[in-house]
Amino acid sequence: MIAERVYDYAFVGAGLAGLLTAMAIRRHPDLQDKSILLIDPDPKEAADHTWSYWTDSPTPYDHLSFGNYTTASVYGPTGKHHQLDLAPYIYHSIRSEDFYAFAKAELSPHYPTSKDLDKAGTDEDVHAAAAPYDHTVTWIREHVDSIRSGGQKFHLLLTASAKYRATHVFDSRFDTKEKKWNTGLLQHFKGIVIQSKKLNLDTSHMVMMDYRLTVPDLTTFTYVLPLAPDRMLVEFTHFDLQIAPDEQYDKYLNEYVSRYYNLDPEDYHVVETESGVIPMVVPKVEKSTPGVTKIGTAGGWVKASSGYSFSMALQHSETIASQLAKGQLPSIMQHSKYRFYDQVLIDILRDHNNEGPAIFERMYSKNKPGALFKFLDEKSSFTDDLRIMSSLFSGRFIQYGIKTLLK
Repeated sequence: MIAERVYDYAFVGAGLAGLLTAMAIRRHPDLQDKSILLIDPDPKEAADHTWSYWTDSPTPYDHLSFGNYTTASVYGPTGKHHQLDLAPYIYHSIRSEDFYAFAKAELSPHYPTSKDLDKAGTDEDVHAAAAPYDHTVTWIREHVDSIRSGGQKFHLLLTASAKYRATHVFDSRFDTKEKKWNTGLLQHFKGIVIQSKKLNLDTSHMVMMDYRLTVPDLTTFTYVLPLAPDRMLVEFTHFDLQIAPDEQYDKYLNEYVSRYYNLDPEDYHVVETESGVIPMVVPKVEKSTPGVTKIGTAGGWVKASSGYSFSMALQHSETIASQLAKGQLPSIMQHSKYRFYDQVLIDILRDHNNEGPAIFERMYSKNKPGALFKFLDEKSSFTDDLRIMSSLFSGRFIQYGIKTLLK
């Protein structure tokens, strides 16, 4: 089936980047009459991610945050404690199911749920269930197999049962088997939300990085976000070369909770779990064409050296909406200096993974949080960069900086 309608903008993938960009377009006063097509096979209902970000000014998503943290702790590998005052920033955390529900309500108040589509028995029923509920937004629960040029005026998006047409496509697909994604270094993690009557947590204070309990000779750390006085997310994270078996995550999570919160397994219950894998790579992002723009991880919207994505995706989505309103080709390219910084750190962690804990402790202990947040948001000045680089100054960074420049 070939859809007769030509959409102004189509999104292949309705994840964080796609939904933020679609909402930025809908909010822009000059783009509210534009038609949007979102295609993703996933119902976007699961609690599968926690996105965190920091801000010194309000965003349209702060009300979704389950945590608003104003202070944080970093523990070095020797146990030294660094207390961080985050002001004027607030560190927010949003759970995926809350974000998805908000996006569905804003983009289309009658988004078809999984129950709606499960009841559909034929292709016609499926397309009817996913039909547009207003004049601008259409949601389709399908997988896009390919994107092809349909001529000068539109592109074709091919699924198993239909072809859709759009003037411009925002594509978030990427293949980790491609050479540009295959550096070997990964950020992988498992988190558990636990609840216990024995907890009495300060809900304004988080643990940013704790290196007291680590896998020997690897960059691993624990991250803790209080959700309520008696509930917290505890996440064990690796920056290394191979995904750990599930039993290893569980071992370190259980030991951390026991050692630092004095909780035995019978003292708490696990409410939910989450896990993920993020390639730590500075990809050569394809330049936008008149018809297709890469977004999300595929577009380099995830900070390669840290894995943070929400702040950057929010910033880039608003930039794209502004570009579209001005009639410009939507395109986001990372500044070369940040690509350089990210590449140097990633190469060091890949080749000397055991040095990660000391590097990150120096970074947080010798710099103010606000300066680091601007640096991670890629909004820092050259003076800011020099201060942060000097705190990390070592023969190793000089060696790898020269190597990167000579590549």
